[in-house]
Amino acid sequence: MVRVTYDSGFRVEEFTVHRKSLVATSNYFKRVVAGHGALIRLAGTNPSEFAVYLTWLYTGLICCKDEDRECDSQEYHELIELYSLGQRLEDDAFTEAVVDAFRASIQDELQQTDTILESLCIGTLYDSTNKSNPLRRLVVETYARHATSEQVHNMVKRVPAEFMDELNMTLLNNRPDTAPGISALPLCMFHKHAGSGKCAQEAQSRKRRRLQ
Repeated sequence: MVRVTYDSGFRVEEFTVHRKSLVATSNYFKRVVAGHGALIRLAGTNPSEFAVYLTWLYTGLICCKDEDRECDSQEYHELIELYSLGQRLEDDAFTEAVVDAFRASIQDELQQTDTILESLCIGTLYDSTNKSNPLRRLVVETYARHATSEQVHNMVKRVPAEFMDELNMTLLNNRPDTAPGISALPLCMFHKHAGSGKCAQEAQSRKRRRLQ
């Protein structure tokens, strides 16, 4: 067994973990256990997050959902923090499990309501992750595939500019190759009168065709 002493800066908690479980997927613990034996000291993170990590080690489940919450944003925040913990522990299996839990939460929310992630969660995500983070890609793809133009318009001033840049690029990249070109658009679509009257240019075009 290995004793892990966790110091958050406000309190100290101790966890007892089977050595085999602790080093199963974490490169960090593989190194530390080899160098420190049966006592490991960690610092800087909420012990409750480490408790979620240990639950995952033994059960394979990410258990941070609280049915009594009035808002799902806290769950997203916790999952973002858990992803950061997995990075610090160099545990790719755990970070992938967190991504899967994040995606499942989004899918549940989409089935229950027409709202998506709150912009506050996007700000937190972009403040604590780098450009290649898969949670970023997941959120961007979610908005690209599910958000309405009104939802994007309402949030544009409340989210990081980097998110909007990535969303715009994703929308362009997802555009089908068979999308019609500009020649397929109505002739007067960009005229001042569009949709409200006769088009002089269109009339002239018809006249030229008749003369030909």
